Parts: sequence; C-alpha cells; structure tokens
Amino acid sequence: MLSELSRRLVTLFHRGQFDADLDEEMRLHQELREQEQVERGVSSEEARYAAQRRFGNRLVLREESGEMWGWNWLETFLQDVRYGVRQLRRNPGFTAVAVITLALGIGANTAIFSMVNAVLLQPLPYKDSQRLVRLEVMALGSASPYPVLSGPDFVDYQKENHVFEEMAAGFLANKALTGGSEPMQIGGFEVSPQIFHLLGISPLIGRSFTQSETQPGQNRVVILSYGLWQRAFGGDRAIVGKTIILDDEPYDVVGVMPQSLRFPDLWWGTKAEFWIPLNLQQPAWRRLRGDHWLWVLARMKKGVTLAQAQAEMAMVSQNLQREYPREDTGVNVSVIGLRSEQTKQVKPALLVLFAAVGFLLLVACVNIASLLLGKAITRNREMAVRMAVGSGSGRLVRQLLTESVLLFLLGGLAGLAVGWAVLQILLYTAPEGYIPSIIHVHLSGWVLAFTFGLAFLTGLLAGLVPSIQSSKANPQWALKEGGRTATIAHSGLRNVLTLAEIALALIVLIGAGLAVKSLSWLMGVQPGFDYHSVLKASLALPQARYKSDQQVTAFYERLLNKLRALPGVESASATEYLPLQGNPSGAVYVEGKPLPKVAGLGPQVAWCHVMPDYFRTMHIALLQGRDFNLEDGPNSPRVAIINETMAHLFWPKENPIGKRFARDNRKPNWTTVVGVVGDVKESGLAEAALPEMYFPETQYPTLWMDIVLRTSPLPLSQSKVLRQAVHGLDPQLPVYSVDTLSQIVSRSSQQQQFEALLLGLFAAAVLALAVIGIYGVISYSVAQRTHEFGVRIALGAQKGDVLRIVVGQGFKLALAGIAIGIVGALGLTRFLTSLLYGVKPTDPLTFVAISLILIAVALLACYIPARRAANVDPMVALRHE
Repeated sequence: MLSELSRRLVTLFHRGQFDADLDEEMRLHQELREQEQVERGVSSEEARYAAQRRFGNRLVLREESGEMWGWNWLETFLQDVRYGVRQLRRNPGFTAVAVITLALGIGANTAIFSMVNAVLLQPLPYKDSQRLVRLEVMALGSASPYPVLSGPDFVDYQKENHVFEEMAAGFLANKALTGGSEPMQIGGFEVSPQIFHLLGISPLIGRSFTQSETQPGQNRVVILSYGLWQRAFGGDRAIVGKTIILDDEPYDVVGVMPQSLRFPDLWWGTKAEFWIPLNLQQPAWRRLRGDHWLWVLARMKKGVTLAQAQAEMAMVSQNLQREYPREDTGVNVSVIGLRSEQTKQVKPALLVLFAAVGFLLLVACVNIASLLLGKAITRNREMAVRMAVGSGSGRLVRQLLTESVLLFLLGGLAGLAVGWAVLQILLYTAPEGYIPSIIHVHLSGWVLAFTFGLAFLTGLLAGLVPSIQSSKANPQWALKEGGRTATIAHSGLRNVLTLAEIALALIVLIGAGLAVKSLSWLMGVQPGFDYHSVLKASLALPQARYKSDQQVTAFYERLLNKLRALPGVESASATEYLPLQGNPSGAVYVEGKPLPKVAGLGPQVAWCHVMPDYFRTMHIALLQGRDFNLEDGPNSPRVAIINETMAHLFWPKENPIGKRFARDNRKPNWTTVVGVVGDVKESGLAEAALPEMYFPETQYPTLWMDIVLRTSPLPLSQSKVLRQAVHGLDPQLPVYSVDTLSQIVSRSSQQQQFEALLLGLFAAAVLALAVIGIYGVISYSVAQRTHEFGVRIALGAQKGDVLRIVVGQGFKLALAGIAIGIVGALGLTRFLTSLLYGVKPTDPLTFVAISLILIAVALLACYIPARRAANVDPMVALRHE
C-alpha cells in the first residue's frame, strides 16, 4: 500500500516532464495528420482544423494517459481543490454568507452534541461503569419508586444475591464543621467501606476505610473531598492523621479524595464534601426493616445482564416478603443502570434539543443548496464549454462536489468556534443540577470528529443535487445567448428546497410554541402558599450538644420567639421540609376501616413536622379545625393536620376532624386529626398534590429544620439579623441555605425555562433561515421574470397586479410547505410529551397560531421583491434579455 502511494507521488512530482513529452507527441501526430490531408488535396486551412479536431483535446488525452500511469486520481483531486479555493476566493460575498449560515447550524449541533456525548454516550468516570447499577424499591401505595432501601434488607440482598461483585450503601450525613473562623455546614455521606473500591477510585493522599471502622466506637474517621480540603484546610498535606470537629464530635482524617472524583448524585443532589463509615448498628431506628433510608450501589459480575440482575433481585425480594410479611410484603426491588438513573431527568430534553439543532442544520443545508443552485446558473456557460471540449459529467460532478465540501469544511471550522462559545454559554446559564455533577462536558475528540464528519457529509449531500443538475446542462442550449432550460429546471429545484425549509421551520416552531405554552401554564400554577416576602434559612442541631428532645424543642421555641419580636417580622415558624422540595412518605392505617388487601401496608402519605404558626406564616389556608399550639406537647395525645387530598381520600363524605389514624398497625399509636389545610405542591409545580399529613415538632422533635420568616421589608435584608439571633443562642451553629421562597419557586421551573428558551432561540434561527430562503427564491424568480413583468406593465398591467402575482407565488409555496410541516409535526411532537405540562403535543391553538405567524412572515419576505417587480421600468425590462 505504501509503495503504491510512493510510486504515485513520484509520478505526480514528474508531471511537468510528462506533460511536455505528451505535448510534443501530440504536436507531431497533428502535423503528420495535417500533411496527409494536404497530400489528398484538402486545403491547408481545412487540413489544420481536421487535425486539431482529431488531436486537439489534450485534456482528455492527459486524463486517459494519467489513468494508465496511476497518478490521475490524486492529481485531479488536488486540481479540484485548488480550483475550488479559487472559486471561493473569487466570490467572497457568497462564501461569507454560506460560511456564516453553516457556522450557525454546525456550531449549534456541535454544542448540543457535546452535551449529548458527555451525558448519554461517554462512560461514567468510574471503573467498568457500564456494570454499575442502583437499587430502588416500589412499595404498595406509593406513587413512585424510592431510591432507598432499609438497612436489614440491604444486608440480606448482599448475602442472597449471586449477580453482584460488590454492593455498597450510603446515607446523607450533613454536619457542622467547627474550629475555624466560623462554623460551616457541609454535605456528606455515611458510606460502606467498599464504596470507593466499587467506583474504582483511590484517595489522593491517605487511605480508604477499613471494615473494622464500621463498628461502634471505631467509626470516628473521615475522608475529605478535594474541594473541602482546599477550602477549609488550605490543601495541607499533613491533614491526614489530624482531628477535625464535626457536629461537636472529633473525627480523625484518614484520607483526601482526588479532584477528579465526581461522586454520583445519590441523594437529592447533595454535594459530597466528606465521607464517614456507615454504621448499620446505631442508632436503633436504622435497624427497622420497614424504614427505607439507604441508597445502594452495586457492580454486576462480568457477563451478567441488567435483566438477569433484575430477575435475581425479584426472587430475593419475594423470599424476603415471605419471611417478613409485615415489613416487606408488596416491596419490590428494581435494578437501574447508574447512567440511566443519573441522566433520566435531562435525557428527554437533550434529545429534543438535539433534534431541534438537527432541523436547524437541515434548513442551513437547504439554504446553501439553494445558493449553490443559483450560483450554478451563472456557471452554465462554463460547464457547457468544459463539456464541449471533452469533460465528462462525472468529472464535473466531482469538481462541483469538491467545491461544496470545501465550503462546508470552512463552515465546520467556523462552526467549531461557534460551538465552543455556545457550549460555554449553555454551561454557564444552565440551571444548577441540569447536568449531573458526575458529568464533565467539553469539546472532546469525538466532538471534533462529529463536527468535521458532519461538515463533510452535509457538504456532499447539499452539493449533490446542484452538481448533478449542472452536469446535465445541454451545451448547445447553454452556449446560446439567453438559453433558459437549465434556469427553469433550477427554479423548480429551488422551489422544492424552499418547501422543505418551510416544513422544517414549522416543525421546530411548533415544538418551541408548545414548550413556551407549557412554561406559561407552569408559571401560572398556584403552589398553594404565598411565597412573596418570605425568607428561609436552614439549621441542623448537632446531636452531641442537643441530646434530648426537650433541648431540641426548647432551642427552636426560643429562636422563634426572638425572631417574632424583630422589627418587620410579621410571623415566624419552622418546618422539616419546605414545599416543592419533595417529602418522605409512609403508610397510614385508618381507625375503623379495613386494612388493604396486602397485610401490613397502607396507602403511602407524605409527612412533615412543623412548628406552630407554620400555616399562618406560609399563608396556607386552614379549612377546618385548628392550628398546632404549645399545648400539643410530648405528653399530650398525638395530633395531626391533614391536607384536602388526604381528607377526600380517607374520609370522602365525612368530617375528618376527630378521626384517628396510625403509622404502624402492629402497635397502633393513634393520631387524631385536629385540622384540614389546603393542598400544597410538595414535589413540584407540575406534579399533582399528594395526600399529606403534618405533625407538630413539639411531639416529634427534629434536629434539622428550615426557619421561615414573613417580613414586610425585602426578605434578604433580614438575613443578617436572623444569623445574629441564631448565634446569640448558639455561636457554633451554622446558618446555611439562606434564600427567599420566591427564588425557590422560580428555580423549581428553571429547567423548563431553560429548555423553552433554547428551543425558542433555535426556532428563531430556523425561522430566519427559512425567511432568507423564501426571499432568495422570490427575488431570483423576479429577476428571471423581469422581461415578462416589463411586457405586462407595457400592456397595461397595474402595480397591484404584479404584486399579486409575486406574492401569490410566495403564498402558494408557504401554504404547501406548511401543509407538509403540519403532517410532520403531528408525527414528531409526540416526543415532546415528557417535556410538556398542561398542554397536549397536538394542541390545535398552537398549530394554528404558529402556521399563521409563519404565513405572515413568509408574505413579508415576498413583499420586498414583489415591490421591486411592480416598479420595473418597461423600457429597461424589455432590453433585459
């Protein structure tokens, strides 16, 4: 192969000598032919012309001779490239417009493909990541699966399965880091010692956990993240072996993880800044089989498929249900690929956006193909001359395709720069958590290959039709002054391309319109509380310092009393879970009503612990009964307030006040309903209200709470006095996640806002290119029909008549394109279903509105060339040909 290539290159470099020898040989043959003709009595002039016709086409002879010597394919390719570059330089306006158009289409595709490649295609940054899975449970009565298992179940799954090499578990463990200039609340996890081995990651310095460090009394060790190590300890490599204070308890630092570690988003997006060994023995409530609190990762054995792992887990789950009917009946375990679980929220949107930029590139390609057709008309005579002197149609097609590909490769280079810029903007403006933290998005080698592969393929496709059409030009017609055959054919092709542009534009515009309407609906949803003028701040009391329930309750009561006395504070309270953040749920058993058919499990109901005045502070309507008060103490009868949905679910035609229910049917501790409040969106604005029950914190003391203040001045202006009030009671207690409820509500729909904005921008770009295409076709048609319009006006036609002819042509194109686009949109918008809220993918109002907008814009694009046609001077037009 190399020797053949070397031989061809050598002959190529000797091309000058070869051409000189060939020219000399041709000249001798021509002279001999001419002499023979003269000897036969033909005049000298006729003999010379006959010899030139026989031996004059040196290009063909060179091509044929070159094929024999094997260098022609490379020589003609280089010749085509050089000629193509000269053509692009000779038409700088055409080249600039085409490159800018392509840069827009290819750049947008490069940026979105970078995200798709990183999120959906590239392996996760872990050892054999394709074998990593996560377990989750679906319990009877729950609306969705839990990504967590109980501690005892996890131990049994470890023992009984034969499909996993390793299993590891973890639990959220936010703690206060003290001992520095001020206390810091940091997010971390209690984890199985084998978690880092399972992920295939070793510490940067120090070591991982040992199995013995899971035992009580030996688990006071910690591994730090690289970020926390740098931020809190200045990157001190001597940190290993030192003691730090977490929640007032000493922990020995045994290691620091590398900066490259991207810990999976395992618990509602909590950023992992430290890890401590998981102790399944303490505290006692963690031993309960019915309490699901552990996330679980596992690595499948080599050769085991996801389906096989799922089948085995189902079998183990059934065994546990038979052995523990009260706790595990109805609890089924699912095995989910870690990548699928990590990207399930963003995957549908990314695919839709990728399809949108794909349509944008298609429209750009159609535009360039239309431009190439227009340019080809101006080169009809050139093509005709080249065919007349012996160039074959295949040779012309290769030349024109080379020019097209060169143009698209230039667009690819510009698109790469545009794609990089767009990607930086997307990553900067994307909502927090939109891209999973374990994913690193950048322009990789795969992205570069995609960009230039895309440029090459689209260049071939966009240039194919114009090249073939130009190669079919009839030399006799093309060489005639004013020949129109090719012009008419090219006009028809440009009309077809314009129809495609309009149809593609309509599909993208309808998708964007549906997204915008869905967002509008979402923003109009009432969350069930008044989020204006409310400040929120999070607290987590360290158990080492607040050991008793009385201490916990007393602290929050003192703090709220101080806050209520502050100027500008209308009311203050606290809650374990804020709305829109998602609440845990559990089974409920109603007094006097039969248990569900499956023993031991009741319908799942969300729950939350709140302080008195919570409903008044949040402006949640109290519909029946009363609010909590200080009399609802630990020694008083258990009470609860429920929402409307729960009242209708359990007591549809009864007054729920005074009714009782329990959360455990084995030893019922009955709770009495004392109030009913309005429904609140707990899981998100787009989610339906769930049955929910509220319990007083005074009866169920909770270490971590969110403080909520309703204030008359701007809420954030009260953050300083809130911190002062907290530190006045406990100087070592961090105040973190200070925010307003308005910002929280806004962020709850940030993903939808971001996706609607991107779709809207891509749709606007597609619309702009489609308008340019329509304008180009109509302008070209007007230019070709200048003579006709001059004749019409000379014969008495009015300007309005000409306007109607031109605009009518554009109107027909627009209608035909819209009809095709509507059919395509009806088939494709169903893929938007997962991104839409309150709007059907076939929403007729959106289809009609977008179609009318596109028709109006298309008519506007036609009006400018139509006016030019109506103002034609008949005398000038009649001389146009």
